[in-house]
Amino acid sequence: MKVSFLVFRYWIFSEMSRLQRFARLLNKLILKELKDIESELKNKSSNKNEFLEDLYNYYPKQENESDFIKNELMKGIKYQYNYEIKENLQQVLWSSLFITTYSFFETSLSYMCKYYAENANCSIKLNDIYGKGFLRSRTYFKKVMNINFPDDKPSWSHIVKYNRIRNILAHNDGYIEKPEDVRMLEAYVKNEKTLTINNNFITLSFDFIVTAISIYSDFFVELMDVLPIEFKLKKCQ
Repeated sequence: MKVSFLVFRYWIFSEMSRLQRFARLLNKLILKELKDIESELKNKSSNKNEFLEDLYNYYPKQENESDFIKNELMKGIKYQYNYEIKENLQQVLWSSLFITTYSFFETSLSYMCKYYAENANCSIKLNDIYGKGFLRSRTYFKKVMNINFPDDKPSWSHIVKYNRIRNILAHNDGYIEKPEDVRMLEAYVKNEKTLTINNNFITLSFDFIVTAISIYSDFFVELMDVLPIEFKLKKCQ
């Protein structure tokens, strides 16, 4: 079914707004949870010790295990608990949301190409174009739709970096393995204080997520400025 391009445009920006609201809600929940945990560990030492004892009992034991070994293991359990709540949990949540937002951006680009092919009765489909992901969509916009694709804008430069970050998070658990990726992202974080790299591991933040969503929105504005109101008004090349 053919739909108005204005409806399509509304759908994209309403989804971007929804993702922004979701990021802000998630940040509030994380901050509240961290505050509650800090309060519990600080004010209820007896409960804390019982909790650590319960965790300790799950670990395999050796015969005649000394108090020293037990105390050292308990220290490790406490550190692991604090690390997983304060750092690892946040990283998992922000990474998941970032991958979701990037997926929406890339999917929206491909939907726009498919929308054009349908409304312009174009025989060349997106799947006919070599490549994959956002770069294949760019090729379709430039070679098939013959538009002035805004890949010279700052927003596109950010998105290229987001693609690498997304792939590293999804396929390598945030560890930057390739030397070229290390060089590129280390140069990138010098100007992007909301993103950090420690020992080749990427760490995201709330501010990084909301900035990324804003940049996706900026790019779609730039892209739609060079598109006709109705795709069908532009003939297939």
